[in-house]
Amino acid sequence: MIGRALEVEILRLHHAESWSIGTIARQLHTHHSAVRRVLEQAGVVLPAQLPRGSMIDAYKGFIIETLTRYPGLRASRLYAMARERGYRGSVRSLPPPGGAAATAPGGASLSSAADPAR
Repeated sequence: MIGRALEVEILRLHHAESWSIGTIARQLHTHHSAVRRVLEQAGVVLPAQLPRGSMIDAYKGFIIETLTRYPGLRASRLYAMARERGYRGSVRSLPPPGGAAATAPGGASLSSAADPAR
């Protein structure tokens, strides 16, 4: 629970100093959601929070199309192909084997086909 003095300071920093929610939270050692809640309860109209994009978003169509055409393609090869097209993110951002588009011939998922323990 946030005390009245902290609420007043949050409102002062927002209105008088025009600080952002993140800046207020960092300076007052308070969670950003608590700062947002105080401002909303005070009737401050805050901009909508938009989801952030991912580095892989621009390559999703290419990845899905490639995995649909070549379902047995290894992640390392798919990563190299994406890098050739300008992708600069991590291989860990690529879809894991066994995703919707990554099924081996005969309908088995790539993860179960590659892992004999399954």
